[in-house]
Amino acid sequence: MHVFLFRPREAFSISAGGGDDEIRRRALQVVLNGDAALRYTGFDDKVPIWEATGEIDVQPAAICETNDIDEGDAAD
Repeated sequence: MHVFLFRPREAFSISAGGGDDEIRRRALQVVLNGDAALRYTGFDDKVPIWEATGEIDVQPAAICETNDIDEGDAAD
């Protein structure tokens, strides 16, 4: 899942100014591992509130461009 770090009304100018690369640069990639869960619970002063359980990795969204996702301590 990608979490975008800009307001929706900024999407057009960001997209026009840098395209997909700029959008990914301003986003995070959230990877849920195993039984991990991420649940939206509401807003606090216009900021979304999330509840997380289990193992979750957060990486720059640009990492998905190369498919070089950090696998952590995964066994070979």
